[in-house]
Amino acid sequence: MASRSSRFTTTKTKTKEIRALPILNGDVSVYANPVDTYLSGKSEATKRMVKSHMNKVAILFDYENYEHAPWSSIRYEHLQMLIGVLQQQKHAHTTINAIISAVRGTVKAAMGMKLITADDYQRVMLVKMVSGVRLPTGRMMSQGEIKALVDACLNDTLKIKNKSGNISSKQSPAAYRDLAIFGLMYIGGLRRSEVADLNFEDINLEEKEARVIGKGNKERMMFLDDGTVTAIRYWLALRGDHDGALFYRVLKSGKIQAGRLSDQAIYNVVKKRQKEAGITEISPHDFRKTFISTILEETGDLRMAQALAGHSDPKTTANYDRREIKEMRKAAGSLHFPLSNNEVE
Repeated sequence: MASRSSRFTTTKTKTKEIRALPILNGDVSVYANPVDTYLSGKSEATKRMVKSHMNKVAILFDYENYEHAPWSSIRYEHLQMLIGVLQQQKHAHTTINAIISAVRGTVKAAMGMKLITADDYQRVMLVKMVSGVRLPTGRMMSQGEIKALVDACLNDTLKIKNKSGNISSKQSPAAYRDLAIFGLMYIGGLRRSEVADLNFEDINLEEKEARVIGKGNKERMMFLDDGTVTAIRYWLALRGDHDGALFYRVLKSGKIQAGRLSDQAIYNVVKKRQKEAGITEISPHDFRKTFISTILEETGDLRMAQALAGHSDPKTTANYDRREIKEMRKAAGSLHFPLSNNEVE
């Protein structure tokens, strides 16, 4: 049997709900972990997300992480009771369903590895997704906020000291790179992983288009505006016109270091520039939400927005629409509570 730690006896903050989870009795496969098998061939973003979910599940069953849990032992009752714990911990239904999906994928892999029977697998599949409603996360960015991000990049300069000792300023290479990143995310609604995966050969500046491979290895075209083309040209003038990763690392010294930016690095770029721009907190995905909301606002064509976003299901595209929040705020603004500052002591 896989070893279990004694954290239940040393940590007083464990809840009764977590203590109530049935024990997973079984051995950890010495050949391969079903989680890793399930994730084989998946994108880095998917791997990171699923491992995070499965680590959460492993910890709730009192294992250190997903690598130490005997997933061949999980059964219908384990998953059903796990859902109850997650609900009592007030997780959103979307988070719970993502965890259920990760467990299902792991169990399917375990069946393929002959670690569990097809009958046990089918029973686990009987566990239903949970329903619920949450306010939409993220937001639609304004044109003013996009301009503030552009200005933050343009204000990023390096101090250069020449042989005579005189100091001058020049634009940081990171400024040009980040402008190109923001242009692609805003004009094309790209996910951060899609930006990180872009290669030089995917971009056609003459035709103002780019080839994007998104989730599920689905390929789509995105169309560039003049501003984004300008940003990419300036970056390429520094990077060079050769095949390979489109975006490289830029050191604090301004030196460009060959090597693909990770999607986490894209996230860090967004957060850094957001603080410099002095705008309300945003995430990389807010560019995508803004893109989809704007397409729907301008065209009203859900099918077109779906195609441009690379979604398989139009319902997914509709969930990205943040126009309703703006309209709700406008409607609520028609109500006024009859109290002013000068009336309060």
